[in-house]
Amino acid sequence: VDVEDLSLPPDLRRMDDEFADTGICQQFLLDAGRSEFLLPGQRLSFRAEVEASGISLEENALAIERMLRDFEKRLVDALLRCLGEGVPTILVQAISRAMSQSGMANLEKASQAPQIVVSGGDQTLSYELIRLSGRSWAVKASMRKYNFEQFVVVGEASLNDPGQVQVMDCHSSSHIVRSSTVVFEALPIADRRSGVTIAVDVRDVVDRVEL
Repeated sequence: VDVEDLSLPPDLRRMDDEFADTGICQQFLLDAGRSEFLLPGQRLSFRAEVEASGISLEENALAIERMLRDFEKRLVDALLRCLGEGVPTILVQAISRAMSQSGMANLEKASQAPQIVVSGGDQTLSYELIRLSGRSWAVKASMRKYNFEQFVVVGEASLNDPGQVQVMDCHSSSHIVRSSTVVFEALPIADRRSGVTIAVDVRDVVDRVEL
């Protein structure tokens, strides 16, 4: 549905994501500082760069902000360079959206397990872009939550009545792992303004919750 939306005018789309003229999803930029990105021949991690710099957010927030803006620009440039000149905008939109929290949210919605909100702990997010052919790319997205000792199971009852929400304890070794590989292929089509449609194939879904 989300990829289908990309072929519609913005006012007719069912999603709320915004895109730059280059096709880069705004959520992709918002998530840049808290995710790791593996592009062909290149690894980009803002967290790793901050740790290597020795600068702390508490001591120099302005320097961290400048570093983040520079990181976002380098990340966008690297992604567009990987996709190549003349890449259809709709393909940039689909791939950059998949490499963000918007894409991860789709994975969580598709999960058969109850929605779980953890309290505290740590989280890692990583996105890997793999070139399969000149017009076909795979995005491997993975999320891991760990080091938490409390959680809430969010169900229909708790959504309708917040008083039904119950915080539950768990072992510190508890963890949640979700990942998937999504293949995007640009195919020519005559009846679209862009002349291109995107075929999507979801593979290798992992949905593991151990509490």
